[in-house]
Amino acid sequence: MKYLVATHGDGKTGLTQQCVSTTMHCMDDQLTFRIPPELARLLNRRARDRGVPRALVVREALAGYLAEAPPADPPASARSWDQVERFVGAVKLDPAKLEADALARRVRDHNWRA
Repeated sequence: MKYLVATHGDGKTGLTQQCVSTTMHCMDDQLTFRIPPELARLLNRRARDRGVPRALVVREALAGYLAEAPPADPPASARSWDQVERFVGAVKLDPAKLEADALARRVRDHNWRA
């Protein structure tokens, strides 16, 4: 936001606001996210030191990160299926009782994927 000294038609001067907006038509996607205060402070400092917008610093950092080799698959002990596989079939459900329970039907109908 810029403030300019302007002379009005009646000869009086005063401060007026001027908003400058730039739209990057070559960039279709926009991402909004929150960062911790310490990371924001470091980002602000880096952008200020280089004299560039924070968004440019973020784009460059993201491009550098994504250009690296992808991380290796997590070890088997960290995979979700391996963590729950031993519980599959451990609980016996009575379909008739589930059908009679209105809440159970609502949960099933809401979560069921065809």
